[in-house]
Amino acid sequence: MSNYIGDFRVSSTVHLKWSTNSSVGASITRATNGTVRIYKGSSTTERSSAAGITDTEDHDSLTGVHHLSVDLSDDTDAGFYAAGNDYFAVLATATIDGQTVNHPIAQFSIENRSALMPTTTGRKLDVSADGEAGIDLANVGSPTTTLNLSGTTVKTATDVETDTVDIQGRIGSPGVSLTVDLATIDTNIDTLITRIPNTLSLANINAEVDTAFTDYDPPTHAELISEIDAVQSDIAALNNLSTAGVAAAVWNAATASYGSADSYGLLVETNLDAAVSSVGGASAAAIADAVLDEAMSGHLIDGSLGKALADVLVDTNELQIDWVNGGRLDNIIDLLATASSANSILTYVGSTGVVLSTPQMNMVADHVLRRNLATTAAANWGDTISFRSLLGAVRKLVNKVAISGTTLSIYDETDAGTAAGTQAVTSDAAAEPITAVDTN
Repeated sequence: MSNYIGDFRVSSTVHLKWSTNSSVGASITRATNGTVRIYKGSSTTERSSAAGITDTEDHDSLTGVHHLSVDLSDDTDAGFYAAGNDYFAVLATATIDGQTVNHPIAQFSIENRSALMPTTTGRKLDVSADGEAGIDLANVGSPTTTLNLSGTTVKTATDVETDTVDIQGRIGSPGVSLTVDLATIDTNIDTLITRIPNTLSLANINAEVDTAFTDYDPPTHAELISEIDAVQSDIAALNNLSTAGVAAAVWNAATASYGSADSYGLLVETNLDAAVSSVGGASAAAIADAVLDEAMSGHLIDGSLGKALADVLVDTNELQIDWVNGGRLDNIIDLLATASSANSILTYVGSTGVVLSTPQMNMVADHVLRRNLATTAAANWGDTISFRSLLGAVRKLVNKVAISGTTLSIYDETDAGTAAGTQAVTSDAAAEPITAVDTN
């Protein structure tokens, strides 16, 4: 039976002592410590992580007295420790006095027992010597209800109420929105000055002020909202300028409007005037003639039209040299056009034809020897595939063969039952029987 040790606050730390004893009651240490598991409520699944659980054996060097601490703020197993739940610490698979022991150590809860508990951990209720509880007037009941302190005089509040009544009597009914209209106030002040007698009295001043407030026509709430909405609309329009709109406005602006010294408008206009002046009103045909007559030697930058034209010219000159009588292309065509073209080509390349070097011949031989039979069978070169060929002979050497009765079947590269060819077999009962040969 586990021992209930108390109700703890969220994120606090639980500390407890427990003991291990021999069969006769003597304090002994654990031969095998086992593990301390934490269970939540009636669940049969313990906390998945041991983080935050500290089991100290033989605490303070006292044999058989152990200390367990559980850090409830450790959230490695997310959401496991939560208010309103009971928890159980259980020792599992320990060896004590030669016996395997599973034993509940303690039970505790997290904010699941106490009827009254402070909102902030460690705080206490303020109780006077006569048993009266202190009350926080800023945290009484529902904050939306009126707190009636009819039996209590709050001096500051009564002073404010008196001043408020006086102000309301002077400026009009409560709830009227006042907006400073400088023009109207200025006019009223001028009128007020003309009415102020040489000898001022408080009564005269109050009377004139009352008259001025009566004459003042403040804007209504609806009028204020309308003006505010208009300003917000203008601001929103400024915040939503498009790139195309700004660019169009800039390019469509008259240069005369931007001719101040050191401005970009003046710089563009000046450079444009200079460019027009340098062209001198030349026609498009005259400009084209000037471009076509320009020497390419000064325009050979990589990637430019001049460089591309120069490269084309070099290649064209080379082709013209090859095509002329006695040129390389002309000689080749003359040889191919003779009555004995093959002999002419051999004459052109040499009496022995194309001679391969030893490394080249080795590459050809290696390519032939390493060629896959499936690739050879799928090719379209040479004669129709026949079993009586070098391909058929090689197939018999490496592919699957099988004997059925007096027929030896040689299969193709799939070894899946398609015969590439067959041979008649003569058998001898005295010989060692062979039923199949299959290449690994």
